[in-house]
Order: sequence, then structure tokens, then C-alpha cells
Amino acid sequence: MNIFHSLFNLRQGLLMDKNPRIQMVLLFLGSLLLFMAVLPANHSDSEDAYYYARTVEQGEWSEMFHGHHLLYLPACRAVCRAVQAAGYSGRSLPVLIGISMLAGALCICLLASLFRGDGKRREMGWPFVAALFFSYGFWRYSVAAEIYIPALALSMAALLCARDGRLWWSELFSALALLLHLMCIPVVLVSIPLLLVLNRRFRCAGVHMAVVIALVAGVYAGVAWGGRFTFFPDSMVMRSSLGQPLTWAKGLFAFGQNLLSGNFLFSLPPVAERLTQMFPYHMLQEELFMGAQAPSWVQWLAPISFVAAGGAIVCLVVLALRRVSAFPPLGWAALAWLVGSAAMAMWFEPANPEMWIFTIPPLWLFLGLGWRCFPIGLKWLPVVVAGLLAFHNFIGGMLLLRSEANDYCRQKAEWIVEHAVAGDVVLVADSHSFTTYLQYGSPAQVEDMKFQGMDEWNALKKGATGRIYVYGDVLELLPAVARRDSSSVAELRTLGVALRPQLKRIHQDAFGAIYEWSGQ
Repeated sequence: MNIFHSLFNLRQGLLMDKNPRIQMVLLFLGSLLLFMAVLPANHSDSEDAYYYARTVEQGEWSEMFHGHHLLYLPACRAVCRAVQAAGYSGRSLPVLIGISMLAGALCICLLASLFRGDGKRREMGWPFVAALFFSYGFWRYSVAAEIYIPALALSMAALLCARDGRLWWSELFSALALLLHLMCIPVVLVSIPLLLVLNRRFRCAGVHMAVVIALVAGVYAGVAWGGRFTFFPDSMVMRSSLGQPLTWAKGLFAFGQNLLSGNFLFSLPPVAERLTQMFPYHMLQEELFMGAQAPSWVQWLAPISFVAAGGAIVCLVVLALRRVSAFPPLGWAALAWLVGSAAMAMWFEPANPEMWIFTIPPLWLFLGLGWRCFPIGLKWLPVVVAGLLAFHNFIGGMLLLRSEANDYCRQKAEWIVEHAVAGDVVLVADSHSFTTYLQYGSPAQVEDMKFQGMDEWNALKKGATGRIYVYGDVLELLPAVARRDSSSVAELRTLGVALRPQLKRIHQDAFGAIYEWSGQ
């Protein structure tokens, strides 16, 4: 009921013409309150959330500057220190989530502003603003400690400034967006120059690209000069070829997950089994555990809402494309942003839903601008789409993340978090999110043995001053780990064989055994 009330408030806000500043403030606050109302307790599906939070708190400066998102962690550390100076005494994860929530609310206001300035039947823009809010990828990552929504906010600010002729601001926001994440390249270096060219501002397009490239290159050069670049290539991940049809199916699935939550699929055993076969190298145990805890009614209601919402979206897209020739320049810029972001996602990580988040704002901007060319009698369809998105993505997505009991990382780590102390060592071979959760939540030294072998183990045991705990997944590899790079898997199996004779089982639960190493 609250969701549909918020939809009504969004509509009322977008129809207010007399006080646009008050409108944006109300829209911002309403979006922020709704994000707070659905804030999940389960963050295990956010791949890097705990890594970011721990690095902001404890990381060396040499760890802060990642080549793909150069300034995100330094900026988050600055914000954390600022709120601590203001009296905050908690940890960094809530602060990083708060940054995403503020950025998400800003994105909603920026999309509304893009529709408002179009000058043609702007009352038809509000359902597309609501559709962005309730698209699962945007909604989920607006309440997660992740980089994507802040980067999108800067990208959309740059696009809005370019449309309104505030080019210096556009160049500044464009450079900052690229420094937060390189997935902003399509909007910053393709979409905005195209918009300027279509408006016959050819010189401005060239200046924009030159200034943005110079600013970004200057910052990268400064960081490189200091020798502080960090990259984290996962040598155990098997990349798919674009020549394989299955790769395109995975990309379509990942894109669709950003529109309509597929979390409920993991509550359906036959479907969950099929998904593990389709993505054999992906660590899906967090999703499988979450799905197993889902209420029984989700198993029948969520598929119905999924089909209904999916069908409505397809109808909306097909009808909008019939009037593509009537799109304004901003619509073509949105299409370039959409296609460019999709191409980058397919090239780098087609099966990763996080990469596809960057396609969602341009999709709704493109459709919203095109829909204004339709007869007023069809305005009910976008309203239906927004309502179905809200309903389905709540019951089939966000609802399943509401409880800590559904959090794989929290539940599996519980014993170690309670018993391990500073000086202890914990060996794991689970997902990145589980490993980083333990590193964030436990004072012990947590080591991901998927990337280490006998040499690293020998150094660890010599330097250990406390107890050494070993999770059972180091001995009996998880299926996704066993399917990865053969040389790394062989090293891990060799380590398991060497460890086994000197291990004593000290805990057993639904996730497997935990051992203590008793050797010398």
C-alpha cells in the first residue's frame, strides 16, 4: 500500500509546475524515505559491499585507487571521516549505503528534470520516473554500499547540464562520473557530444570531449605517478565468448534482472537447479540460500507478477519504437547511452547484472521521451508498468532481502564471528562476498585460499600467533570453485590434502564443518 501511495505522490509532484524547486525537494525527500522504508538487512548479494566498507575503514592508500573506479573509495573515506568528525561513531557500511540512497534520490530528481525541460506533455513523464525507481537493479543498488548509483547520479547531472547549456558544469560532472566508474564512458563521451551535435553545437561537442579527457587523464596520470593503481583480476573466472549464443542469453538475463527481480526464481527448486547449470562458474550459494527461506506464497505469486510486468514492458517498448522517428535530440542521446552501456556490459561481463545497471536510466528516458508522441488515451500503459514493477520487485525481490535470517554470509559466518579473535587465522574458499563479510565482521585474519597455495600456507602457519580455523569448503570445494581455472583448483586441492590429517572438527552446522588446525 505504501508503494502505491508513493507512486501517487510521485505523480502529484511531477504535475506541480508553479514551484519546481519545492517539487524537486519533495521528490527527493519522498524517494529517500521510501528507500529507508525498504532498506534490506541482507547484503550478501552485493558482491563488493563489505570489501568497500572494510577498505574505507582499514585499507592502505595503495588499495584505494582502483583503475576502473578511481576515486570512489577515496571519496567514501572522506565522507566517512567527515561524519565521524560530526559525531558519528558507527562503522562505514551504513555510511556507504547512505551515500547510495542520497545518490538514488538525486537520480530520480534528475530524470524528472530531464522530462520537465522537454517542454511537451511533461505530465506523461512521471510514470517513467517511477519506473526507474522501481526497476530492480536501480532500487536494489540504491540501498547498497556500491558504486553504481553515485556514478549514475553524476552522469545524469552531466547530461542535464549539457541539455540546458551549462557546459562547464557538464564537463565537471562528466569528469567526476568517469573518475567514479569507467562504465560512464558511453554517456560522457558519446551521448553528450551527440546531443550537442544534434543541437548544431559542433564546437561545444569537441570542447566537451577534449576538456573531459584532459581532466580525467590528468587525475589518472597523477595517481599513476604515485604508483597507487590497484586492479583485482579474478584469475579463476572463466570468460565467455561473444560468439556463443549462451553468452547472449546470459547478457539478456542479467539485463532483465535489472528490470524485474529474479530473486524469486531461487525459491523454485527446478529453476534454481537450471540456473546453477546455466551459470556454472558463478557463486550462487547466497541466492540459493535466500530462495530456500522464501515464503511459500512467493513461489506462485511472484511468477504471475513477473509475467504480467514483463508483458507490459514489452508492449510499452514495442509501441514506443513505432514512433522513434519523432524522438527529440535528447531521445537519440538516451538511445546512444543505452546502446553504448549495453555494448560495454556485453564486452566485459555479460553475465554480471551490476554492469547492466547503467542501461536502466537511459532506457526509461528513451521510452518516456518517445511515449510523449502517443495519443493521450494511451497514458495508462506506463502507469500500469510502473505499478507492476513496484509490486513484483517488492514481493519477488526486496522482500526476500528484508531479514537477516536470509543472509547466507551472516549465517555461515556466525560461529567464527563469535569465537575468532585478533591473532587468529581463518581459511576459506567461498565467494568474494562471504570472504569480505568475514574480513569486515571478524578481527581475525581471514584468507581466501582460492588464490593461494602451499607457499602462502607455509608462510601463514609460521606467522600465526593464535588459532587457525579452516572452513570445510577448503577441503570439499564448492561446485562453482571446482569448475574454475584448473591450475588454481589443483593448488587448492593439494592444500586440502595437506591440511586434512592435522584438522580437528570443532563445529558443524547447515553450511558444513569448521575445523581447527592442530599441527606445528
